[in-house]
Amino acid sequence: MGLALVIAQTDLVVTLPRRAGSAMSQYAPVNAWPVPFDLPAYAVKQHWHEHQTRDPGNRWLRALHVEVFGNQPPPAA
Repeated sequence: MGLALVIAQTDLVVTLPRRAGSAMSQYAPVNAWPVPFDLPAYAVKQHWHEHQTRDPGNRWLRALHVEVFGNQPPPAA
């Protein structure tokens, strides 16, 4: 959500998933619009070092990631 503050204070534009954009617009004075063209499918993935597998904070963050972005199957090629 720190990105929302950067976007709110600049003339920059960012493209992100709808739910992330909607959430961002609740934290800072930014606008969220759908893109005016079709975007290719994409997969949201997580990667972490094996030493962080059992870390409670890291596990919480990974679970939150799944909650926000969903546990969708990868797009068909």
